[in-house]
Amino acid sequence: MKPIPEADWKYMRSIQKELQDRLCGNLLDSFQKEMAENKSGRSTYDVYRAIYRLVHESDRIIGDCFDDWRRSNLFEKLLFLLKHKVISENELQRLTPETRERMEPFFTARFIP
Repeated sequence: MKPIPEADWKYMRSIQKELQDRLCGNLLDSFQKEMAENKSGRSTYDVYRAIYRLVHESDRIIGDCFDDWRRSNLFEKLLFLLKHKVISENELQRLTPETRERMEPFFTARFIP
């Protein structure tokens, strides 16, 4: 797959930490929601198992979005960031027209669960 333009690579590297923090914050919110559902009569064990599953799923999502962060595979990482609703519309607009055009077929998929 063709690497993204150098300008996009530099931009994405500059916001990588912010994106990681945003994703982790979203995942932690999911954990807190799962903990809160313990009050709905579920056993502590059931809540633990649900959180355990969330942790494993979260590890996969973090890996999909950030493991092996290289220019040569950053387009794929952008698609995962889009899929998991980590990257904002404003951040997407800062990418070059070339990259946004390549991503365009995937924009509608962003809103499909």
